[in-house]
Amino acid sequence: MIEARIDRIEKENAALRAAIQNLSKKLDNIQVSGNRPMSVSEAAKFMGMSYHTLYRKLSEGVFPIGSKPNGTRWSFTRSECERYLRGEFSNPSPQKQADEFLKNK
Repeated sequence: MIEARIDRIEKENAALRAAIQNLSKKLDNIQVSGNRPMSVSEAAKFMGMSYHTLYRKLSEGVFPIGSKPNGTRWSFTRSECERYLRGEFSNPSPQKQADEFLKNK
């Protein structure tokens, strides 16, 4: 009985070690140094969402961060992604954005 428990604990320990190694490798892949610009796929990984979800939100105009400094590619900074994750940005609806645009025109 005790031997069965020891075996089970050893298997669970091995599984946990494998999971930790896997997470460590994933972290290495998404490490972002400083505040250098990130691509859509890097920002999506950093914020824990898929590339397609982030790109869809950008296309719909409902994602509050990101810029196109060169006019063609989206760019994100680590600090704005962190602020988004902390909930410091609101997600304005397309209608609200249109109303604001017309109001300020």
